[in-house]
Amino acid sequence: MPITQLPVVCSNDSEILVTKGASKSLQLSFGVDLTGSVVQIVVKRSPTALDILLTKNATITPPSENGKAQLDFVSTDYASVGAGFYVYTISKITGADVTVLTTGRFVLEPFDQTFVAQIEPIMRLAITNSMERLGLEVLDSDGVLADPVELQVNLLDFSDSRVVQINLGDPNLIHPEAGIFMFDFQSNRAGDFLAIWNYRFLGEESQTVVKNIRWVTPGMFRMIPEIRLYIDKARKASNKTIAFNPVDCAEYIQNSLRDFNQTPPTTGIQLEAVSEEYKEIIVMGAIVQSLIAQGLLAVDQDFQYNDNGISLSIDHHTKLLSWYTTLVNLYIAKKRAVKFNFFHGTVLARTVVGQAFALGFSKIAPGTAARFRGWI
Repeated sequence: MPITQLPVVCSNDSEILVTKGASKSLQLSFGVDLTGSVVQIVVKRSPTALDILLTKNATITPPSENGKAQLDFVSTDYASVGAGFYVYTISKITGADVTVLTTGRFVLEPFDQTFVAQIEPIMRLAITNSMERLGLEVLDSDGVLADPVELQVNLLDFSDSRVVQINLGDPNLIHPEAGIFMFDFQSNRAGDFLAIWNYRFLGEESQTVVKNIRWVTPGMFRMIPEIRLYIDKARKASNKTIAFNPVDCAEYIQNSLRDFNQTPPTTGIQLEAVSEEYKEIIVMGAIVQSLIAQGLLAVDQDFQYNDNGISLSIDHHTKLLSWYTTLVNLYIAKKRAVKFNFFHGTVLARTVVGQAFALGFSKIAPGTAARFRGWI
């Protein structure tokens, strides 16, 4: 049966989604005569559960024979119910007769947050010197938010040193409701941090959840929109991100910088120290990195189909490869020209800036230096 959530239309006709602390109205259309009847919703943990968590009657919209009703939830209806996934049954009650009209999933979200299990990314970004709130939503075996008997979180920095350890009951552990745990952390250093959560329910084995949080410099974060404008066509068309999220772009920028630094003559520049005239080569390198990622994905997903003279060919890889070849040649040429700025001339020979290389260069056998001149 179609269910319209006001003011939002639900993507799944059989799913009802409400948020703790908020009100929600549903319009229901059953296509049966509701004259003299009561329309009632019953919410339980599972179809076979005996305990009823929520019961509510709907208002039948005249004329009754049209089979329409409206169900109005208020925050007190589910204040004592833990956020989680449940099942519901909507029935038509006429005297002693009970007729099931529709069933589906009832989703109760915790205070306008989306369930972590549904959208949790592989990695998330935070900006250095900004406070970041790191959290976990703990669901029991029934998919309902619940408090475990044991919980501990350890935060490791990029050198695997423990910088935070918080246990259940610690005042630094924010606990707004059952199953939701958070703490605040601020880092002035860029790098990957791991939040390792361990928790256990009574009579069950311990569970571990690991989350990767990458603190990035403001300089890198400012470059992300520029990279995305090149590589994400959805961003160009609608200003919405679909294919490339900030984590992807940050990884491409970091790989581009590593590639630039390791290309002879090797350098050790950091993103914050990159002069404005060198940022273009970092951006171009990030675009090349994104093409590599897309090309590897296309190799796995592209296919050809033929049936009775009808053929279908999905070949993103070949098209991406042609662009990759064009851009990588331009990128190598530009990178080579930029690297030229890190050479300087001397009376004896050209040497790379840096005493270690200059010393080694001066001691090589005569004639061997020709190998190094190919760099410039």
